[in-house]
Amino acid sequence: MYKPTFESTKAAFEALFEEFGLPDQIHTDNGEPFASTVSLSRLTRLAVWFMDLGIVPVYSDPGHPEQNPEHERMHKDLKAASARPPAWSLGRQQQKFEAFRYEHNDVRPYQSLYGGPVRAHSLQNSKHIVDTFAGIVFSQRRYGCPGRIG
Repeated sequence: MYKPTFESTKAAFEALFEEFGLPDQIHTDNGEPFASTVSLSRLTRLAVWFMDLGIVPVYSDPGHPEQNPEHERMHKDLKAASARPPAWSLGRQQQKFEAFRYEHNDVRPYQSLYGGPVRAHSLQNSKHIVDTFAGIVFSQRRYGCPGRIG
């Protein structure tokens, strides 16, 4: 997203929650629209919406990327697989991103998931809840899948 707003980010998360369910928590850095360095407890409208859905916003301390190592490792792997060297066109670059996402979610085994891929683990144990604010039914899946993309 270019210049993410509360509305555009909320819409993207609604689509993700409809497809994959609600997590217990969302770990983010301190950037907008996830956190604000000038508000009480770093809370933004998006963080309050997460809490209304029962999702706990978790923040890394400013300047400490080591507090979210799975995410930082994913970025390192993503750059190695898709950006070095970059593709010669936007279409080819998107293909490189899609290939990485497939390998990351559907093929790559994870020690923390007993040697299985993320997608196989993330589609288990679902139940439904109703978001009374919008009347949307989300499938709620409680799982700890660090590094899940898409």
